[in-house]
Amino acid sequence: MSQNQKWGSKYALAIKSWKANWDELSTFFDYAPAIRHLIYTTNAVEGYHRQLQKVIKTKEAFPNAEAAHKLL
Repeated sequence: MSQNQKWGSKYALAIKSWKANWDELSTFFDYAPAIRHLIYTTNAVEGYHRQLQKVIKTKEAFPNAEAAHKLL
């Protein structure tokens, strides 16, 4: 069984999308490995988001967006 047969039946829509958009997707590989790692790694963003949620969670409500912004 070829890789195309193995994955094609299970992920047909994903493969179709990759093939249709390959020119745009393949530009990702023009970057150095370290830069590619930064692009697809979200741990730092998720950690920051988690910290913001902890701060906001302690408050019941904010009178306006400015109050929330000042707290953060």
